[in-house]
Amino acid sequence: MKALFAVFAAVFICVCVRADTTVYTPVYGVSSVSCPANADTFITIPFTRPAEFSGKVQSAAMNGEYLDVVVAGEPHWSANQFVYDSASQRNYYYLKFTSGNLEGAWYNVRANGAYTLSLEFGEGELSEVSAGDTFEIIPHWTLSTLFPNGGNFVKNTIGAFGYNATKLYKYTGFEDGHIIEPDPGVNNAFKAVYYYRKFGTTDSWMNGKTPVPDDIVEPNSFLRVRQPAGEASAVDISGVLPACATTVVAYTLSADTAQDNYISFSNPVDIKLSDLTEALIDSGVFTPTTSSAPIAEDRLYVYDNSRVELNQAASKVYFYRSVGNIGWFNGKTLANDDIIKAGSALILRKKATPSPVAFRGKFIPFYKNNTQ
Repeated sequence: MKALFAVFAAVFICVCVRADTTVYTPVYGVSSVSCPANADTFITIPFTRPAEFSGKVQSAAMNGEYLDVVVAGEPHWSANQFVYDSASQRNYYYLKFTSGNLEGAWYNVRANGAYTLSLEFGEGELSEVSAGDTFEIIPHWTLSTLFPNGGNFVKNTIGAFGYNATKLYKYTGFEDGHIIEPDPGVNNAFKAVYYYRKFGTTDSWMNGKTPVPDDIVEPNSFLRVRQPAGEASAVDISGVLPACATTVVAYTLSADTAQDNYISFSNPVDIKLSDLTEALIDSGVFTPTTSSAPIAEDRLYVYDNSRVELNQAASKVYFYRSVGNIGWFNGKTLANDDIIKAGSALILRKKATPSPVAFRGKFIPFYKNNTQ
């Protein structure tokens, strides 16, 4: 089982509208993942779709549960140009900050005017937005754009729904334009199970008996792919390598209850575990232990596809010690130099807290300064 990544640059004048009409150099990449028969494989998405607009914040203010952003310049958008419509516009969009305190953070677009955007946004982060912050508007990956016509996965071709097809399991769901978070607690059940059906008049990605070709696969998430017995698949994913930082959010959803967070980082190459220290430890996302004994507070479970099996266990489980011999540990073994393979899926288990909490951590890829 393997994941291969190729990255290449293509220079062109951006065809999307930009507030400053700047020419830039996007970097494209291709990820190839082999999915053995009768086994689970984790797939992460290190690339985005091409941005359709790049601009700057002129001002921002909360409007109820949404953030209203006034965009610098005159983009002259059509009303709700970035809002999904099953008949005429089948993309869901998000805004991703590319500079400022929220660099790497993304928020779903709920509405837009000629030069305004309405975003799903937590009021607690309003102070982090400043005039002049740059951003991109990017269409979400969907099942049908990631894996057109079912990709190379095994398809359901008989009357029984989902029979003998590749299954894609996802810990978050999607309904009416909204992401459905995992349930409070650990070892959560999957929120969605997808397969591709090609039978009769149906030629679509499905969730149960419902066609869902436009369900999204949001940034920093992952899919567990289960191949049927006797049939392997090879999957290619191509897109734009993010030129800025990326962020992950970890939280507890219920008081006094530990919480699993299902995340990935946009790293197209192998990195050291210590490369995640700034994003997880320095940001407060991951709670370190202050004990000299190998007793974890939070835990990081890494799934790197090194095991060819169903219901595979984590390849490694880590915690961080902030006293004595400081660093990442696997049991009693110092693990700062352990390799996190490209495409690894991560489960960050937050310890129980007296009330729900949320933290955001920023990961800066090694190539950032070479892509702008």
